[in-house]
Amino acid sequence: MPAPKLTPLPSSLPAERDMIGMLLLDPERVWDALDAGLSAAHFYAPQLGAVYAELERRVRTNEPADVVTMADWAGRHPKAGSVVLPVGELVELPDHCSVPSLARHRATGIVEDARRRCAIGALEAAAQAAREGSEPLPDVLERVVSAMHSPDVAGREVDATSLGAAVRSVIGGIADARKKPPGLRYGYDNVDRITGGMHPGDVVVLAARTSMGKTALAHDIAHKAAAVGTQVVVYSLEDARDGIARRHLSARTGISGQRLRQGDVSADERRNLEQVADHWERTGLAECLHIVADPSLTMARIEADLVGRLQRGYRIGLVVIDYIQLVRPALGVVRESRQVQVADASGAAKVIALRHSVPVMILAQVNRQGVRDGAPPELHDLRDSGAIEQDADCVMFIHRPDYFDETKGPASDGIAQVIVRKNRHGATGWCELWFSRGHFHDYTPREED
Repeated sequence: MPAPKLTPLPSSLPAERDMIGMLLLDPERVWDALDAGLSAAHFYAPQLGAVYAELERRVRTNEPADVVTMADWAGRHPKAGSVVLPVGELVELPDHCSVPSLARHRATGIVEDARRRCAIGALEAAAQAAREGSEPLPDVLERVVSAMHSPDVAGREVDATSLGAAVRSVIGGIADARKKPPGLRYGYDNVDRITGGMHPGDVVVLAARTSMGKTALAHDIAHKAAAVGTQVVVYSLEDARDGIARRHLSARTGISGQRLRQGDVSADERRNLEQVADHWERTGLAECLHIVADPSLTMARIEADLVGRLQRGYRIGLVVIDYIQLVRPALGVVRESRQVQVADASGAAKVIALRHSVPVMILAQVNRQGVRDGAPPELHDLRDSGAIEQDADCVMFIHRPDYFDETKGPASDGIAQVIVRKNRHGATGWCELWFSRGHFHDYTPREED
């Protein structure tokens, strides 16, 4: 079998020489290159990269950077002709370059070539690992995803705007906000009234101790969002796919999850289940709610899956992660403590929310020892890491007083309190929902006769 033909790495020496020539003609164009993200490391020719680094330094410090000065610098450099471009070549560059106004365009091309070289290097390393079988395939794929999202490949573009533009945008949106409140609704009037809903870039923490119903409430919220056409993806590290499906069917039919699991349903109930499934398919809800059930998920794999869905045209409007303490550390990363591992996952959730402009709801456990005698949980009760609180835009706790009533038991119906302890975009406070058969409903207290 013939050896594969080697293709040169993406680069353009003429473009890099043209870039330096333009900057020698007009050193102030260094700012255009910097705006395009160009650095000395992006040059394939190290001698030209060294000249660019010196040009950048001089422009930043308001030192002369004309051809004569740069030629003098190159001639005096201890490694002239090896690390730095020879003086004779340097002084000729301005005579054969494009007009300096094209500096930004030329810099963009050089940066793109450098990013392609980084991507090729990461993919080749992954291909080698896959050939050798030295790493599990999911680890190889995760390394590729991490590399593709690294600054060297994805770039360092910063979305900046002026204060004036931001203020005008806010003022212009006031009328629209009166007509339709911004953000994605939780689907519970009392919760939406306090929080103002979820917004792109937000991290919402839904926390509770075990058996309070945080997974049930998260799925109820996801279902309500999907019912109005929002694309939702739920990453579950605790429940299997069929268990999640049973949870949604139980909430809409009143048939307990246990009976569904055991097949203990009547003919009428079976018809009811079929009708519900048909309704979801007709209305599009079935295609709006995506489920990824995998106990080995890392934040890098979660983002990779999300990116894939976005690239396939899904307009994801809500991400749910159940739950943050179960997320595995990144490939090859060994953390000295559980707290650091959870802090990394929490920070990654915020990056995902901001990078992809989507609200991310993360479920979190509450310390058992932090909730004594049925007292409502506080922010310091979040298990394993205070970073969860710091990264979150909104922190909500579920508290069910009846759970601690020995005469009723933990599975009993009753009032559930949703306590908003932190809210960057609105008020804090608490409201009540009705918990029944493992699901949550709006609750309005009835006046006593």
